[in-house]
Amino acid sequence: MASIAMHRLHKEFGIDADDLILITFAQPRAFKKGLAIEFDNLFSRAFIVNRDGDPVPTVPPITARFSHVGSVRHIDKEGNLHGDPY
Repeated sequence: MASIAMHRLHKEFGIDADDLILITFAQPRAFKKGLAIEFDNLFSRAFIVNRDGDPVPTVPPITARFSHVGSVRHIDKEGNLHGDPY
């Protein structure tokens, strides 16, 4: 997944976090809480766009303790873009 790849590009290949930009659509939760906090502290230009009713962003379930990363945006049924709902 793109957010995992972004994290690896920075950690394993030394690419500066400020040189990386992430925009994904309907991404599942990819990180456990501690790593999600690290990701959000490292990357200021990571954006996740979710569409109303799309099941992909709901997996794995919150009970599995995975988190979304970046700045999450939400597109409602009318096509309007909203800020981070989380």
